Amino acid sequence: MLSSGDFGPFECVASIVGSGRATEFMTADPTAEELSLLEPCFGDFVPQTEQAAPPTTVKHGAPPTTSAPAPTNGPINPGPPVDPANPPRIAVNNFVDLAPYISITKLRSAYGHNYTFGDDEHDPTGQSCRSMKHYFDAYTLDQRWSGNFGSYDTKGTVKFYAPADGTIRDLVPSSSSAGPEYQFTIQSSEYPRLAFTFHHVDLLENLQNGGTVVAGQHLGYIARFNGQAEIVTYVVLEPGTAEYISFFDVMSDEVFAEYQARGISSRSQMSITKEARDANPIPCDQSDGQGGKFIATGMTEEAFAIWQSGADNWVFLTD
Repeated sequence: MLSSGDFGPFECVASIVGSGRATEFMTADPTAEELSLLEPCFGDFVPQTEQAAPPTTVKHGAPPTTSAPAPTNGPINPGPPVDPANPPRIAVNNFVDLAPYISITKLRSAYGHNYTFGDDEHDPTGQSCRSMKHYFDAYTLDQRWSGNFGSYDTKGTVKFYAPADGTIRDLVPSSSSAGPEYQFTIQSSEYPRLAFTFHHVDLLENLQNGGTVVAGQHLGYIARFNGQAEIVTYVVLEPGTAEYISFFDVMSDEVFAEYQARGISSRSQMSITKEARDANPIPCDQSDGQGGKFIATGMTEEAFAIWQSGADNWVFLTD
């Protein structure tokens, strides 16, 4: 499968087979003929059914005995339909330790980089960009800018958890200056059209592609020094069509109560509406090799950076 977070390969694939078929690779492997055509996009890509073990820099054991078989060349069983406007609240566990965090980005924020591939909100011209992730930060803007984080480091301390029962898909190894890390998706067992994507995770050794997890299961830790937590939630509508939604729209009332205790008053508070973002478009540089960083318009770079880190894009938690 092609991971929805692999921006460079996605653009390359879309240029060969079209964006619709490229999006289908989020839930199905390319055919042998397609793989041959797509070889220039990711020369080391191997279909999920044939993937080798992750690199030896991080040890991963065999999949758990309860693991589901890897999908064949075809769509995964989609299960019952899911309405993105009224999704089932299947996230019965928080995906991360909430205690250290002081701020969270809104869905469709202009923080980080553009994250819309596979969704009909994606603007291929780069004139109206948005991030369909939630970033969680444990540090203030002053700490980020000064690099003075104090003695507390989220790396290796903050834990990630499975928000719902599901299967690990699209396990992608990479590395940073802090060491090896993984990106992966958990596909819901109850609603296979619903999935959660994690980024920059120091994954536990016993977890592997195709393995099953249960809600609340410890998955790993923040992988980067003073790293943020990130969560992506999306619904596969039909082959070639997906829609990103907010993690807050699929969490149970019990999980949401954790956020209410930190000052969040409503689930809708955690999203910028599509209409509001479309009315106030933020361009991005989709050729920068960094996923499409947002571009300052109508203000200085410094003023734009301050705005990006302010209340238009973030919700600030209480103690």
